[in-house]
Order: sequence, then structure tokens, then C-alpha cells
Amino acid sequence: PAIKFTMNTSDTSLPFLDVLVMLKENKIITDIYCKPTDTHVYLNFHSSHPKHTKINIPFNLASRIITIVKDEDLRGKRLAELRTYLRKQNYPDELISSGINRARMKGPILNTERRKNDEVCDLLPFVNTYNTRNTSVFPSIRSCQEFLKQSGRMRKVLQNKKVINCTRQPKSLKQILTKSRFDLKEAEAKVTKCGKPRCLTCPDLIEAGSVTFKNGKVFHVKTDMNCKSKNVIYAVICQQCEEFYIGQTSMELRLRMTLHRQQTRVADVRFLKVSKHFHQCSKGKFKVFPIYKLFNNNTFELEEKEQYFIRMLEPGLNT
Repeated sequence: PAIKFTMNTSDTSLPFLDVLVMLKENKIITDIYCKPTDTHVYLNFHSSHPKHTKINIPFNLASRIITIVKDEDLRGKRLAELRTYLRKQNYPDELISSGINRARMKGPILNTERRKNDEVCDLLPFVNTYNTRNTSVFPSIRSCQEFLKQSGRMRKVLQNKKVINCTRQPKSLKQILTKSRFDLKEAEAKVTKCGKPRCLTCPDLIEAGSVTFKNGKVFHVKTDMNCKSKNVIYAVICQQCEEFYIGQTSMELRLRMTLHRQQTRVADVRFLKVSKHFHQCSKGKFKVFPIYKLFNNNTFELEEKEQYFIRMLEPGLNT
């Protein structure tokens, strides 16, 4: 019911795609057709795009006008409008004039036209992400191709292969900050066992999305973690009295728990207060729960996070 149809009629003109066909003095002439909503906002010259892309925009737009608009006076008017639109997008006058002159010299583009020196060959694209700060390596790629052709075998492989330079667009701010797939309900993060048969930490791992400590403080995890997670802040909880300790490790969590068990069991390495407590109170038995994961290998940041959680959660075995 909300869909509405409109129809425009005229005895003198009719738009078809980007062409406006008009009847003037019993002759058919064509003009560029633009929708009323077209703002003519072309790519800004200062945008981070390859140089050849911005250089070809005035030429291609002018070629479109010259191909469609046959009347010379009307063509001149449309080219003057194009010059105004491009100036608003910071294109230099020299570049605009050069593109228009090239388009005039080439003339209308015909469907039967073929590129000069067009060869029948397979295209071999070299694709990299465009960045204005990166030095172009494509000339080196071309040189490498010529070097490889010195080998008879590689000459046969690269026969009728034309290497072309292609650039992919880097992620925009929108792509970085948002995701294309929209979930109505996101799964809650939780801690799970790794499930490895020989993992000694799985039996002691608390599988949950949150943990309540002895002092009444509750902590909810923000990302999924398991026994194999690295760069984590973890809590080890005494199975007898539920006093807990906050620690950090850059290695896999299960490997760090192996060290805790050794420090608790062997008197010669039982230096930490937490190791002595577990040995005396629970005979070396404890539970473990990773609370935070760092997504880089910055040990300084990991230590800072550990101190932050110690202040926030106030564990009894860290003092």
C-alpha cells in the first residue's frame, strides 16, 4: 500500500538512463540527463586515492559528455558546467583543461572501438592495499617478471601473461568501527575448558561467564577464554577457604597453572604467599578463572592491567 508509481510524459523529450533524447526542429538531439537529486559531488581531489584515478576523472567525465551531446553549443555548455563541478571538488584548472582537451581530441567513444595495441593475453593482477605513504613496488614486480623470463621454463609459464597493477581500498572508518553483519542477540562471553585430554588445568577451570569472589565482588568476562588463552589476567581461588590471588601471564594459561602447581608442591620454589597458602590450606588444590585477555604482546600493559585488577578486586593473597 505504501508503494506509489509516477509517470512523466512529454511530446518533446524523454530520458533514458543518462541520456535525454529531445526533439528540436524536427531533429533528434541528445543531452546528458541527471536526476533532480544529483548533486554532482565527484571524488574530491584531496582524497586518499591513487593519483591516476583522480587524473582520469576529468577526462572520463568529459568523454561522456562529448559522446552523448552532439550539438556543439550544448556540448560547450555542459563542459563548462563540468569545469564548475570539478573546481568545487578542488581539481586544478590545468588538470581539468587537460582532461577536456584530451577528450575533445579523442572524440566520441564508439562501441566498435578497440584499444590500440590490444593483445590477446591473460591478465595477471598484482593486488596490494593502497596507502599514500607506501612506495610503489609495481615497477620492481615488472622487472622481476622480465628477470624470470630469462629462464626457459618460466618464459613458457609467463607466456601471454600481462601483469597489471591493482589496488584494493583500505578499510574506511565506518568499516573499522562497525560490522556489516547485524546480530539481534550477541552471545555472552564465557570461560570454557580447552578439552585437550592431557590438559591438567581443565579439571580446575571454572566454566562460566562471571565469577563471585569471597569478598562479594562479581566480575563478568568480556571475551571468550579457555586454558590455552595467552596474555591473560587470571584469578586462582583456594578450594578450601576461597581466598584468591590475581596474576598475569603472557604464556598459555595452562602452562602458568603448571608452574603454580610446582611452586605449591615443591618447597624449594615455594616463595610466593599464594603458594604457601595453597600448600597449607588446601593441600595444593585451587580453582582458576581467567578474567581479562589482552590482544597484543605488550608485557608492560599486561602488568599495568594486573595492578588495576588487584586494586579493583582486592584479593587477599596478593598482599
